[in-house]
Amino acid sequence: MRRFLTRTILFILPIILLMLAADFWLTKQFRQFDKGNYAVWNDLIDGRVNADIVIYGSSRADVHFN
Repeated sequence: MRRFLTRTILFILPIILLMLAADFWLTKQFRQFDKGNYAVWNDLIDGRVNADIVIYGSSRADVHFN
């Protein structure tokens, strides 16, 4: 059982590290966009939106809320 757990961890660990590195790189790249949906998300994350409630979504969000 110990050998199984060791092999499982050694198999999963590089995958997790690769996913974390990809997430870091993609996040860094998306933060550079200044147009489109990514610009809106960057404004939300940086706190540059002056609103109490923000509804962000598809056209359904525009129709369902007044």
